[in-house]
Amino acid sequence: MDEEHTFEVVVGVDGSPQSLLALEWAVTEARLRHGQLRVVTGWQFPAVAAGMESLPWEFDAFQRVAQRIQARAWLRP
Repeated sequence: MDEEHTFEVVVGVDGSPQSLLALEWAVTEARLRHGQLRVVTGWQFPAVAAGMESLPWEFDAFQRVAQRIQARAWLRP
């Protein structure tokens, strides 16, 4: 494949044993096909109930947690 049409394997990782197995499969598949690997971790802001609008939310914390999940997945033996 040329640079415009690079093969890419996308895998979701949430830290669960199943997602780590999926990551192992995705790494192998990307290597076998000489492709790239994209690891994604989804998250969402918690729902806000009536009267909770004034609570201080540290929105960057959600991103940091997702980044830690991915980092731990890559360090896994």
